[in-house]
Amino acid sequence: MKEKKCWKEFLMNEIVFDSSSIISVSQNCLMNILENLSKKTNYSFRITKAVEFESVLKPLKINRFELNALRIKRAIDLNWFKVEKEEIDSSELENLANNIFFAENKPIKVIHAGEAETLALYKKTNASVMIIDERTTRMLIEEPKNLAKKLRFNYRRKIKMNNTNLKKFLSVAGNIKIVRSAELIAKAFDLGCFEGELENSVKSLEAALYGLKFNGCAVSLEEIEEYLSVFYGNNSGRKKRF
Repeated sequence: MKEKKCWKEFLMNEIVFDSSSIISVSQNCLMNILENLSKKTNYSFRITKAVEFESVLKPLKINRFELNALRIKRAIDLNWFKVEKEEIDSSELENLANNIFFAENKPIKVIHAGEAETLALYKKTNASVMIIDERTTRMLIEEPKNLAKKLRFNYRRKIKMNNTNLKKFLSVAGNIKIVRSAELIAKAFDLGCFEGELENSVKSLEAALYGLKFNGCAVSLEEIEEYLSVFYGNNSGRKKRF
């Protein structure tokens, strides 16, 4: 397993978002923190048309998700969250990714249009980081053998892997730097971007990270504690939650 990445390792500039990450942030009412981050730095936040459809246009028509979609739409309307105007050709990446794992000789779909387009946009723009909370795509890029084990458990049958397609996919996507929304929010806290939304305290960061975890971000309790320890230091008065 690859060593876990910490947000401090990345010098970010051009940042592309998958649907899962922007939805996680919006569901936890943390969009204003990202807006503060965009104003305080030269970070450019970008999404593809497929991600806009998945996170804004489609949920706007569903009452349950409409409020969340409006938060993201506001960011786009204010132009600090930018939608790529040109069509992104991600068909080859999507086809390769979805023809790597097979159950009973049937291909298993592991990524969708939004994720494939985000990968393609990352490569096209030479972005610094891709923000994605969805675990499957991250495992496909970072831990494909562990993903095969996970699929074997989920499907309760033998999983075959097409190593040729995997090699071709990783030749394009294998060196992508992936960060989750939890790491990005920790970065925002470090840069003082909680002002106006939450109290600028480590307690607020803790609440934000746990909120992200329980609303879609695949981050472990141990990882949250690791992030918090950077700011709490050796505060012996604080009890761990696990």
